[in-house]
Amino acid sequence: MAVKETVIFVDGMTCQSCVSHIESTLRQKPGVMLVKVSLEQKFSFIGYDPLLTSPASLAAVVDDIGFEVSLGDCETLSATWVNVNGMTCQSCVQHIEGMVRDVIGVRSVSVSLNDSLATVLYDCMQTSASGLCSVINDIGFEAYLLPDVTVNDSSRNNPAEVKLLKQTSGDEFTKLAAERKNAGQQTCEISVEGMTCGSCVENIESTMSSVSGIISVSVSLDQKKADVVFNPAEISPEIVAEKIDNIGFVAAVLVDISDTDNNSGIMAASGHGQLGRKGKPDNVQCSTNSSDQTMAMLNIKGMHCQSCIRKIEGHLKNMVGVVSVKVTLENELCHVVYDPSCISAETLCHAVEDAGDFKASLSGMFVFSQYGIIAVTVVIPG
Repeated sequence: MAVKETVIFVDGMTCQSCVSHIESTLRQKPGVMLVKVSLEQKFSFIGYDPLLTSPASLAAVVDDIGFEVSLGDCETLSATWVNVNGMTCQSCVQHIEGMVRDVIGVRSVSVSLNDSLATVLYDCMQTSASGLCSVINDIGFEAYLLPDVTVNDSSRNNPAEVKLLKQTSGDEFTKLAAERKNAGQQTCEISVEGMTCGSCVENIESTMSSVSGIISVSVSLDQKKADVVFNPAEISPEIVAEKIDNIGFVAAVLVDISDTDNNSGIMAASGHGQLGRKGKPDNVQCSTNSSDQTMAMLNIKGMHCQSCIRKIEGHLKNMVGVVSVKVTLENELCHVVYDPSCISAETLCHAVEDAGDFKASLSGMFVFSQYGIIAVTVVIPG
């Protein structure tokens, strides 16, 4: 069984009771094999079975019990707990934190004098748990990695299930990092609304080219889309779309075009570009070509908060034919990329209204082909 690790940032924790609540709730979910929460650094480190759950689903669980969560670059982040002997005062604590913090790839570090424990959040593509432990040993303290202690009971007697959850040696970690780096390249299409000139194109291309995991970016102003070649071990299409959003544009994942294994079709993801193929009936045939896709802009009345957004996105993304969904509260809009051979814009409007006390109407449509947008329909309220 393949076991993956993820880091979820959690805001709103105030005490160990919060920590225990999050850990016990997550540990009860199918597929979760390890949970460890850091109150000081506000994150949860989770080992899970990717066939049974995902980082987005786990984040939703924590959000549902009253905390604010974010995933960030969860695919490459990891955490380690190091037992440190030989500390006598706060000067020792500051010395260790300063030395570890200077290691490339370390995001945060917290050392407890009373517990003789160092908690480190780091980028596993740039450093390793054993390497961080060596740094502490090299400055005169006795340090060793703690084993993970919160593995789900159902996995305790199956070493194969928790193999990747144990702290690895330097050689093992190097091998794992190499496997991640050598993962097949993939290409995705991102629709981009809001560009008006060549400067917008240059802004997106230059900004996105510097993002870790992105190999190349080609933006077309006329076609209102970006073709992005990326390393799936470091970044996903939905994160690419989110980062374009952060620049000031409206982006949505259209389709995954290719990878080095010549796999094709729609990719399953979460967040931006929540690609709706998971759990669909086998007898429903939907196209996987971007030339068969349409983006509908729905005007939605009755939204009040992020909970409304999650409710609408969650309802739509599970529908057959829906490729991606993005709802924005500020302008009361929902962008839905879908396969018109499986579902219609009218059905999407009804689905939004079925999700709660909302009123939805179609405000525009974009039809995509391999050459970009080939048709635009603007609906004028009458």
